Amino acid sequence: MKTSIHLSLDFWGTIATANPLFTQKRNEYLANELNISVDIIREEYTKLKKFLDNGAAEYGIAFNSWQCWKLFFDKLGPNIWYHGDKITTDIYQLFYQYPPIISNDIIDELDRLQRKGITYNISTNLNFIRGGCIWHVAKDAGLSCDFIVASDDVGYSKPSINFFDKIYGYLLPKTRVVHIGNDQLTDGGATKAGMEFILVENPLQLPEILAKF
Repeated sequence: MKTSIHLSLDFWGTIATANPLFTQKRNEYLANELNISVDIIREEYTKLKKFLDNGAAEYGIAFNSWQCWKLFFDKLGPNIWYHGDKITTDIYQLFYQYPPIISNDIIDELDRLQRKGITYNISTNLNFIRGGCIWHVAKDAGLSCDFIVASDDVGYSKPSINFFDKIYGYLLPKTRVVHIGNDQLTDGGATKAGMEFILVENPLQLPEILAKF
């Protein structure tokens, strides 16, 4: 039986670069909606995101997006979270309006690989943005990945072996899985789940790596 190849691809810093316009518009929206200065919004958001990212990397824990926003709102003042549904819905719309930046070279290479019979998925740690949002912007960009494994959906974060084991659940036995990512610690956890791991510095390197398959 021929061994099939499947690629697991990190999203942020591997496939996509964050859109600075989204960051700007999100902070301005929150400042206006909550009547709080942009500087405070930026500071509290940055501190909490760093805390969440560090917790994911060190312990493999994951919060869903609503839990992350609840923590953020609680930092800013009492009862803000009562308006959270409207605020988060508006922010997701901003995310679609100012999506992550994905190069055509990456899209073309992944399309070539699929035509060759190589499958791929997105494997991403998330906090404030939902896995469904990543699926939406990936599809709009022209990526037709087979599935997405997102920390907010599965309850674990990279580098937890439990996160990477979720990928195998979508695949046939004997599939050779190669995980590609830009973080030695979190993405490198793929090796503990029996996957091969390729480290990239940024999305500019990805097309060259994909061309080897």
